[in-house]
Amino acid sequence: MTTRTASSVFLFNAPIEAAAVAAPSYVISYIPPSNRSFAEFAMACESVEELACQQGDWDGYGALPISHETKANAMAALSGLQLNAPAPNVIPNPNGTLSFEWETDEGIGHLEIGRTRYSFYVRPNIGPAILLDGSAQQVHGLGAIIAGYLYPKPSEPAYTRIQTATNV
Repeated sequence: MTTRTASSVFLFNAPIEAAAVAAPSYVISYIPPSNRSFAEFAMACESVEELACQQGDWDGYGALPISHETKANAMAALSGLQLNAPAPNVIPNPNGTLSFEWETDEGIGHLEIGRTRYSFYVRPNIGPAILLDGSAQQVHGLGAIIAGYLYPKPSEPAYTRIQTATNV
């Protein structure tokens, strides 16, 4: 019995087993597209830039403006997050902070960044919530938590087995 594998740019792998009566068998590997993209992070950075230009009382209820320190912390956080997590939705808060939010079928995540501190939580649909806070300059490990709980990778690649009939 010999086995050959053919592959192409379309991630098509076809192991062919030669046997006396066995029909050829094909296994098609599927690799899902990345959940993050450069364009999405560029848009998130643009949102931070625009929101940082807003004057005080931007919401009509006395909201504080986004400070230069908050903007710098948010930009640094985005830079670190893009290594592991998809781009977040960016939301201004009336207290002068910025929030990053993620929502998937697996749960929700929220990161609020200010001038000196951050507050973070992930609430997965299964299991306890994760609550963290700390210095605004130290959010670099949060991307892995977001990716692991909200964007988990399947434990095994998805396969479709296609059996072809011969001599019908």
